[in-house]
Amino acid sequence: MARVKKLMKVNASVRDQDIILSKLSMYKQNPTFERLTGDLRKSRKSHLEQAKQLALSVQKNPGLRVKPGDLSDSVLQKRYNKAVRKLSSKITSELPQVREDPSKVDELHVVRRDCKQLRYVLEMSEFSRPPKPLVALRSWQDLLGTIRDHDVMIDYLRGLRKSAIIQVALNTEIENRNKNYRKFVEVSRENPVSRLAAKP
Repeated sequence: MARVKKLMKVNASVRDQDIILSKLSMYKQNPTFERLTGDLRKSRKSHLEQAKQLALSVQKNPGLRVKPGDLSDSVLQKRYNKAVRKLSSKITSELPQVREDPSKVDELHVVRRDCKQLRYVLEMSEFSRPPKPLVALRSWQDLLGTIRDHDVMIDYLRGLRKSAIIQVALNTEIENRNKNYRKFVEVSRENPVSRLAAKP
């Protein structure tokens, strides 16, 4: 399990570097950003190699042992219901905090992660038409993912040596982040997910 956690951490780092590289590509033919891009590509290559090695070591481990009784319909339904209630309650309690304070970067990331988990759980069900909570989660997750990308870039730019061009990029990123945050606050005013938390 420790190796799986380490692999996830390295993968997250590669993802963050991909986000930054994508955003830096908008500033073409600028020596400052070309140098930064080169440095990041080297770092990404190293992290990717580390991720490959970790993935191979995880793959060699024997899988989890599951007993036939663990897969009965009633047991699976109970676990499904419990997961839905737990994640819905968590999101419902987290939302007011992140909707009132745009500076809660880490907390917003937790909400994004919880929304993603609940969305995947809900998508295990069969339905002819997606239920309202699932539609809301998909919308929230898109916006929260965009906000997260802005936060990753903002953090990266703030860690660089200050210059006029870096400041312009930082201001643009903050402005776009604020726009998407306001959109999220607006679309999350109605919370259909709270209904799932109340279900027995």
